[in-house]
Amino acid sequence: MIYDLEDNLSLYGSYSEIFVPQSAYDAGGSLLNPMTGEDYDAGLKGEYYGDPRNVMVSLTARM
Repeated sequence: MIYDLEDNLSLYGSYSEIFVPQSAYDAGGSLLNPMTGEDYDAGLKGEYYGDPRNVMVSLTARM
């Protein structure tokens, strides 16, 4: 989701679920459970004076 605060400044946020199957086995010979979780990301992004470089501040949390 993106919300334009001004012409050159945007507030953004995203959410995703993580699922990564495992191909490794534990000491007992059992396949490891998949890694699962959630990813949250939010921040501000700005572009100034037509410069291709952006200014960005973000916060990411993985659970």
